[in-house]
Parts: sequence; structure tokens; C-alpha cells
Amino acid sequence: MLTAPLAVPRRRGRRALMALLAMLAPGCATVDSSALQASLKGRYVDEPQVIADAASPPLTAATTSGPMRTFGNARDVGSVVLYGARNATVANRPVDAYLERLCQRLLAAWPHARLARQPRLMLTADPAYGAVAEADGRIRVNLGLLTQVETEDEMAFVVAHELGHLLRYHNATREEEIGQMRDLRQLGDQVIATGAMLANSNLGRQALSGPGDQAEARKATMIGLASSMTLREALDTVADPAWARGQEAQADLVGVDLMAAAGFDPSSASDAFDRLQGEYARSRSQAEQAGAALQSGLGDRLVKGDLRGMLSQAVDGFVAVANGAAKDFQQQLQTRHPPPAERSAAVLAYVDRTYPDRAAGAGQLGEIERLRNLPRIRAMREAADNIAQAQQALLEGQPQEALRWAQAALAATPDSTAARYQLAVAQIGLGQSQAARDGLRRVKGEAGLPLEGYITLARLEQQTGSPAAALATLDEGGRSVGNPDIVLPNRLELHLLRHDKAAAETEAARCAASPQRAVRSLCRDIMEQQERPGAARPSGLGLPDLGGSLGRAMRGLLR
Repeated sequence: MLTAPLAVPRRRGRRALMALLAMLAPGCATVDSSALQASLKGRYVDEPQVIADAASPPLTAATTSGPMRTFGNARDVGSVVLYGARNATVANRPVDAYLERLCQRLLAAWPHARLARQPRLMLTADPAYGAVAEADGRIRVNLGLLTQVETEDEMAFVVAHELGHLLRYHNATREEEIGQMRDLRQLGDQVIATGAMLANSNLGRQALSGPGDQAEARKATMIGLASSMTLREALDTVADPAWARGQEAQADLVGVDLMAAAGFDPSSASDAFDRLQGEYARSRSQAEQAGAALQSGLGDRLVKGDLRGMLSQAVDGFVAVANGAAKDFQQQLQTRHPPPAERSAAVLAYVDRTYPDRAAGAGQLGEIERLRNLPRIRAMREAADNIAQAQQALLEGQPQEALRWAQAALAATPDSTAARYQLAVAQIGLGQSQAARDGLRRVKGEAGLPLEGYITLARLEQQTGSPAAALATLDEGGRSVGNPDIVLPNRLELHLLRHDKAAAETEAARCAASPQRAVRSLCRDIMEQQERPGAARPSGLGLPDLGGSLGRAMRGLLR
């Protein structure tokens, strides 16, 4: 994978961090580029081990001849749920055709047996610089790569690098690691969902004595959701397929060999690493801001006796993941993703030794310049800029400004689910519950929602008089992440808000039977919150009095 790694400052949450490090630990020893190059006598692609692996490839999703796994419709809408709305695949025939030609030109330079399954390059709406090779043979090429490369040689290296992962069958050694990354992503989902649930609970359960209090509660919810979006993108940087250090070194050398044999200037590979280096500061700044917003906007508001500090622990734990939080995590991340400057130096050393008589590249964009000026691509670039502005405004607690930027993004690309999602979050901040509900319904139908989006939509369904739809939405959200229990606290809360004691008792029993400690703890705290002396019970949203034998029985289930 060639994407910008997340720079990681020291933060709190070390205990949660260390548990995650065990999940992140590579399953095998890694080899850095210098050690790999020390044994080479010529081109890396001519090494005996490379030849042997090409002759007898392992059986994997990328090497079998069966149909390629599909996600949603033919244009991979399902990846919207997995990677976030901004990463939806973009249908654009000129770009698709160019990427196909580039792929074929590079593959023709591979001197060994071809892959049984043809790699498939796909443009995504992600504005970040980079590309990712998937285990099933697809390569996601980010919009940010198309719009930021300075030469066609640079583009060729990034694509060749991703092809290198497939041609060296790195996915065959990563099945266990992919599972670990999936677990890490789900853990992030749980923490984000906890924050979103509590933000929405804050909106629904606090005594709202006046318009100012209501506005503050809505603002807390909005900032919580905006922070979740940003932190989820930071988690993607960590939890997306991140090939071990030795695999990155191998893919770098395969990429150089392929581009050189295909007629591109191999020294241009260093330009890609220069671009990655520039992404460090941006990723770090965004993650830090989102973590701070989530802590101040949710933690300070909700932890004061509300849930015995659980939110604080959860937020700290997730910020530890998103921001790194400790030197140990930075070292682990560098083990998986060597710093761009280090990789650049290693690649240039290899190029100088292996291709001393290379011809200098033309230093031109070639067809890429024409593709950038296509109306669809220009509109996507404009929308990406507007979406970034909208997200920044949300983090800063400015819903009106966020609304304006999200509307501008939709004007540029009416099919942008990312812009529509941000528009709905801004509408929550402005108290436009019905419009926000309708917007989230549309995003859910077109592309799916992140888990906190399902939880928020359920709250809006409840507020606008559709309790059955609220429960159905929660269940759909739990299924979307393969963890139905994660929404049990939300279901319990909705039953309490409806004064449905029988349903609440049934839900409490389900909570008590859950193997997930966090779920049991949240359910217990929701029960105890409504019985705390002086607890607020606002008109129309108050919790029922569950005293006496029923209340004792329900609390007993959750011990």
C-alpha cells in the first residue's frame, strides 16, 4: 500500500493502546530495504525466489480464476460502508481506460508468469495521495493521486508498486493480519459508536430548560459526529491493509523494475515518497484536532458522574489508536510503514546501482493533464475541497458554515454521499431534525452509513415519531459491522424513552447475556442514570420510573 502513514505523538490511553499493539504486531519477521538490497546481484525481479514464487503461486483470492468478489453493485458501492463514503468508486470511462492501459503496459514488463486473475484498477473519491492493492486483486487509485502527481512517471511508480504486492502474492501471507485489522476497525467502530450514542443520549435525556441548552446539546452531538468522521479516516490510515516492512521494500523494488522496463524513468519513484512526506503533517493535525474535539465536546459534557468515566476511557483509548498516543505505537507503525524519506533513499540507491544508464524522464503529465480537466474530475476536485471545508467547520462547531460548504459540494457532485452525510450532520447542529433524518435515510439507502450514522438516524427516527423505524435502524447498524450486540444499549434506551417497561426488561436481559463487557456496562449505566437522585426527565423524553421489583430485577440482570 502506498498511502500516507499517520504521524503519532505521545498521548494518554496507554493501557488501551498496548492491547491494540498486540493486534497490530506482524505475524512474521520483517526485512528492511537495505538488507533486501544487500543480497541482490541485479534486478530484484530476476531473483531466484521471485522466479520460484511466480512459477508456483499460492492459492489466494488474487490467483484463483473464479469470479471476483463483488461488494454491492458493479461499481463497488459496498466499499463505501467499509472505507467511508468519500472512498466510493467513481465511474469515469476515460480515467478507467487510462488506468487500464497503464496497468497493461506495466504488466507487460513482468518477466514471469502472469496472474491468473487480471488486476482491476478503480478510481475512488478519496482526495488523499495514494493507492491500495486489495487481497482480491483490485487496486484502488485515489482521486488525490490523479490530481497531485507531477509526472506520468510518478503515477507509473505508484501503480507499479501496488502491482508489486499482487505479483509477489503478499496477500497470501496476510490473511491473519487482515483479520486483525478487521478486529481493530471494529474496535474503533465500538468506541466511535459509544461516543455517538452518549452524545445523542445527551440530546435526548438532559433537562433542556431553554433554547440555549438545546442548542448546546445539538452542538455536542454535531461535534461528536464530525470528530468520529475524522477519526475514522485516521483509523483507516492505520487499519487499511498495511503491508509489513519487508513487503513494502519488495513492492518498491518490483515497482522500480516494472516502470524501468516499461520505459518510465525509475528515479521518479522518489517523487512519490516526497508527496507522502507532505501528508504527514496534515494527517497528524486533523487527527489531533478531532481527538481534542471529541474529548472536549463529549467527554467534558458527559463524563461528570454520568457513566462512571467510561466515555473518558473510551475516548482516550480511541485517540490512542487514531493519534498514536505513545512512542511504542510510532515504532510499531514505522515497522509496518517505513518513513517515506527512508524508502526514497533506498529506492534511489537501488536505481543508481541497477539502472546507471537510464534515460531521464520527460517530466510531463502526458494524458493525466487531460484527465484532470475532464468536467467530472474537476467537479470531484471542487467537491473534495468543499467537503474538507465542511468537515473543518463541523469540528469547529459552526453548523451554518458547514451547511454552506456541504451544499456547495452537492452542487458540484449531486451524487456525493460524503457531502450529503455532512449536510445532515450540520442540520442536526441547526436543529433541523426532519431534514437531517431524511438526508441520513437517503445516504443509508444509497451507500450505507458508518455505525455512528445508524445510531444517530435511530435517534432522529425516535424524535420525529417513528420508534419502530428507530429500532429497525439500530438493528441494521449492528448487522452492518457484524456485531448486533453493539446496539443493545441504544435499544434499551429507546424502550425506556417510550416508557415500554416490558420491552426494556427484555432488552436488559439481552444486555446481560452479551459477552461484551462494554455493552453490559453501558446498559447498566443507562439503567442507573434514570434512577439517580435529581435525574432530569424532560417532558416527552423522560425515562419511566422503574422503581420497585421491576427496577430491581432489571438491574440485577445487568450485574
